[in-house]
Amino acid sequence: MKSENQEIVEKINSRKGSLRLERSSFITHWQEITRYISPRSARYLRTERNRGEKVHQEIINETGTIASRTLESGMMAGMSSPARPWFMLGPPDPGMKEFGPVKEWIDFVTRTMRDTFSRSNIYSVLPKAYGSLGDYGTAAFGLLEDDKEIVRAYPFPVGSYCLDCNDRMTVDTIYREYSLTVRQVVEKFGLENVSIAVRNLWDKGNYGVWIPIVHAVEPNFAAQPGKMNSRDKAFLSVYYEEGGDRNQALRVMGFDEFPALGPRWSVNGEDVYGTNCPGMLALGSIKSLQLEERRKYQALDKLVNPPMNADATLRNTGTDLLPGGTNWIPGMSQTGNPGIRPVYEINPHIQELMLDIEKVENRIRRAYYEDLMLMLAQSDNPQMTAREVEERHQEKLLVLGPMMEQQNDDLFDPLIDRTFNIMLRRGMFPPPPQELLGKPLRVEYVSIMAQAQKLIGVASIERFIGFVTNMAATTQRFDLLDKVDFDQTIDEYGDMTGVSTKIIVPDDVVAGKREQRAQAEQAQRVAETMPAMQQGAQAAKALSETDMEGVNALTRLMGGA
Repeated sequence: MKSENQEIVEKINSRKGSLRLERSSFITHWQEITRYISPRSARYLRTERNRGEKVHQEIINETGTIASRTLESGMMAGMSSPARPWFMLGPPDPGMKEFGPVKEWIDFVTRTMRDTFSRSNIYSVLPKAYGSLGDYGTAAFGLLEDDKEIVRAYPFPVGSYCLDCNDRMTVDTIYREYSLTVRQVVEKFGLENVSIAVRNLWDKGNYGVWIPIVHAVEPNFAAQPGKMNSRDKAFLSVYYEEGGDRNQALRVMGFDEFPALGPRWSVNGEDVYGTNCPGMLALGSIKSLQLEERRKYQALDKLVNPPMNADATLRNTGTDLLPGGTNWIPGMSQTGNPGIRPVYEINPHIQELMLDIEKVENRIRRAYYEDLMLMLAQSDNPQMTAREVEERHQEKLLVLGPMMEQQNDDLFDPLIDRTFNIMLRRGMFPPPPQELLGKPLRVEYVSIMAQAQKLIGVASIERFIGFVTNMAATTQRFDLLDKVDFDQTIDEYGDMTGVSTKIIVPDDVVAGKREQRAQAEQAQRVAETMPAMQQGAQAAKALSETDMEGVNALTRLMGGA
């Protein structure tokens, strides 16, 4: 009778075949991209590990490869640079972030998460994901809990995994095929869980033999809510040896969140894998560039070492082909071309070919947004601001907008959510304020590219404020300024420009300061009127104490009246 683990492995094996079939139409396209742009970035066979031989034979002109590398660096600097904040947490209600306790708690959580990312290897894996996104339109990596670094990322090469989506068209399934050595299998899963074949290799000391492994993570439809064991969590994780003993699983466990991320450049309809990426767009130009480079070198070769035509009578005579050499040919004057002339004449159109090569290279660079990405790669310079990026490349940022929104949904939101939940389960955050209990947090992205996108709206705020203040000054109607909520304008402007929340004072604190200022001003006005009131009181007292019986100035004045 089959065990539960064996039934799980059989189901996964069956589904793996259908997922591979769904992916098959992309494989041939990806393989061309690999050959012409990034030869070492993919892995279509398990045997392609540790490849040290030359794999760049198809690349003569490396413009596409350099443009891919520039895009990778620019996306890293512009979207998730470790040198500057690129995300902020916020309450679900934007008005709550001006409340002091809420603001302090969210600031602490945001800083703690940034420190966790800095300690982990996430900033070394994200560039690989950006490179795969730009070249293939799809990337994937695992994000697992780690005892040393809280979270640790594991990159997956294109071609080694299959993906699937849920009804919301977000990636929630990954099947990965890879290899581990005998030593790695035993260390990871324990000697008691491996197959007999692996156990025999271990006993013989053959630790370096590679073993094919399959790792599948998918929604756990058989989970029983309320149970605390690992197998009843939201996602089921299964490791097994491909071709091992009776489909026996190496490990069956579960995850509370999907432990992998599958970002895509652009998604068309119900497609699982990304399309319309720079690599796919530039592939035709890159292939034609390699052909033109071959033709150019053939022309240069013919120019300096061309094919020769020779008279058959000269077969047994010596011919001098060295620079400046002279060959004496009998009867040459009778041909109508007496004198000395070159043995051959060739005039290849090198200049025209070079001009077309330059045009193709520029097309490739434009496809990879190289000018924008080069500037973003230098954005760690403190003089580089989001405003400068927006002003220089507003049209390119608008084109990149859909891609950035796709990364928010596929990459950054799941990355931050999973990291936050892992840290929350570890007790790394203090208790939240009462106002945030049971409410989801909102994520706001403040990278240089995200801020440059927002700055398109900043210009309208500046124009509006300038218009109102100019009109008030021109008409001398300063009551027109009452039409503008300057407090809210400052908050909106700070959000759009990515100003630190520590700079902007919360509304409740501002209200307290204004109340204290009003009380101080009232007290000052009272203090200023106090001397006059005291003089009046003294005069009234003196008048009340005046002797009206005798003869004095006052009695004479009253008598005259």
